[in-house]
Amino acid sequence: MTSYPQLMAAIAGIVCICCGGWQLERERFGLSIERFPVGTTPATVYRRTGVSRGPAVVIAHGFAGSRQLMEAYALTLAQAGYA
Repeated sequence: MTSYPQLMAAIAGIVCICCGGWQLERERFGLSIERFPVGTTPATVYRRTGVSRGPAVVIAHGFAGSRQLMEAYALTLAQAGYA
């Protein structure tokens, strides 16, 4: 049978997991994220939902980089109104 301290630890763990997931995903709320190819190169447009125009910013990574590494910059700029 589960003891009270184990139950409380399990509940605290679930709360921490939920808070962590919310923290990771909250930057995406209110954004439209569209992936498409430019020739053979994959590209992604991040912009606020419902906004069709805005100043454009191009973010590119080098050989050792990836889309995931640059996504924090894209999310921050999109939240500020850039596309």
